[in-house]
Amino acid sequence: MNFKRYINMLLLQLSNKYYYNLIEMKTYKKGKKYNNIKLVIYKYDEEDKEEKHYYKTIEFRNERELLLKLKEMV
Repeated sequence: MNFKRYINMLLLQLSNKYYYNLIEMKTYKKGKKYNNIKLVIYKYDEEDKEEKHYYKTIEFRNERELLLKLKEMV
């Protein structure tokens, strides 16, 4: 299963409601690789489209957790 494809499809659907940043962080510790994904969600004012307001930040350990959360949000 290609998680990145489904994540992109869901993010496109959510772009009607929210503006977001998807950040993927990779860290290494004692020879092991750790992967964290951070989704930062913003809302724009209805009156002033130029002004962006912070909404929330959600962190995930893997792409599967992100995919499940995005399905809930849609």
